[in-house]
Amino acid sequence: MRNDRNNFDALRLLGALFVLVNHSMELTGDHPFGFAGQGVSTLGVKMFFAMSGFLITISWVRDPHPGRFISRRARRIMPALAVMVIVSALIIGPIFTTLELPAYAAHPLFMRYLGNLVFYVSYALPGVFANNPLAYATNGSLWTLPVEVVMYALVPLLVLATKRHAILLGLLFSVSFSLSMIFYLRHPTPLVVLGTEFWTAATLAPYFVVGSAIASLRLTHFLDWRIGVLGILLLHWNLAAVGPWAEAVLVLILPYAVLAVGLQAWPVIASAGRFGDWSYGLYLWAFPIQQMVVSATGTGGGGWRNASLALPATLLMAALSWHLVERRALGRAAGDRKPIAQPSSRPITRAV
Repeated sequence: MRNDRNNFDALRLLGALFVLVNHSMELTGDHPFGFAGQGVSTLGVKMFFAMSGFLITISWVRDPHPGRFISRRARRIMPALAVMVIVSALIIGPIFTTLELPAYAAHPLFMRYLGNLVFYVSYALPGVFANNPLAYATNGSLWTLPVEVVMYALVPLLVLATKRHAILLGLLFSVSFSLSMIFYLRHPTPLVVLGTEFWTAATLAPYFVVGSAIASLRLTHFLDWRIGVLGILLLHWNLAAVGPWAEAVLVLILPYAVLAVGLQAWPVIASAGRFGDWSYGLYLWAFPIQQMVVSATGTGGGGWRNASLALPATLLMAALSWHLVERRALGRAAGDRKPIAQPSSRPITRAV
């Protein structure tokens, strides 16, 4: 394959579209789609975390300078998030709230929503989307961002564990995997930490850790996209036999398949990012736009109608987010297309 191109941009877009489609189903009362034992929105998020674990670990290994690493991650995530949060609070909220503007601005939920600027998750703005089936939810996708930030902070530890002794990396994976399986097998009482449900968040960590391990242990030569895709299909076709342990299988198969496909450079698909990386903008803007569509047009026609109406506007906002906010914040890094096997500061998160 050409070593300056790959399929990761396309996979990020696919993951974002998975999230958009299933959210449209849920927001209109339609039955969401599932695959390999997951809702496809959850599958899309887990794809993001596997890719982030792999690519961000590579970024750290190339340039293990804490200041520059933090700067790259902050510039990738925070400016676009800030624009979305402020536009939601100051434009979308006043248009769609059922409250008078003075009451809206004075409501505690207004200031609490601004906590999303520092990854303290709050989904609701006062009186906004009050009559939608999923009432008061302005942006239900934000819960993954604090999880991703925490995983970024763990990357140096994951790499250090690999260098010191691979068994330490195995221990970190075992902890994250065990917490995830507790959620799926025991369904513990919800535990909210800084606005984020702990047990749900814990289900994403193993995917990041596996992606990171593949990068830090340099296991890419073992990846074969055909084996990965076949593994996912076999899991989907045999869910009844695997039962509640499907998640245990998926946490190994999905990162393998996603990274194996991502490292390819297929014609057309590898050019998905030629106009920029719109996946993060898609992820940020889809939910509020879908809720606006529901508020303005109702739920008639179900999820597919909602998705078809929301997608053009979401793509427009994603393009504007990339070209006017994200790319400018990243500066030279936005155009960096060096091979992934060599040092590079190219932005490589979604996400989630």
